Amino acid sequence: MIKINIKKILNTADGKITLCVNKEIVNGDFLTLFGKSGSGKTTLLRILAGLENPDSGTILVDDEVWFDSEKKINLSPQKRNVGFVFQDYALL
Repeated sequence: MIKINIKKILNTADGKITLCVNKEIVNGDFLTLFGKSGSGKTTLLRILAGLENPDSGTILVDDEVWFDSEKKINLSPQKRNVGFVFQDYALL
């Protein structure tokens, strides 16, 4: 189970917006993220992977704390075991 309750200020072409996510995802659930360009979809995935930090909030996965802004807990990306398959790829 994933419990996510985060906030992050995003700078977009339309100005600043606040990404607010408060969701509980049970094992076996199917979740779709959709929205217009710049609405925070990729930012949310990067936050879950540990590549970006939210401004505040908590992320718990199977009762393990991955992020807690008040307790200053931030599990490293390597320990989160999150993988990405990008829509577009490039070789470096």
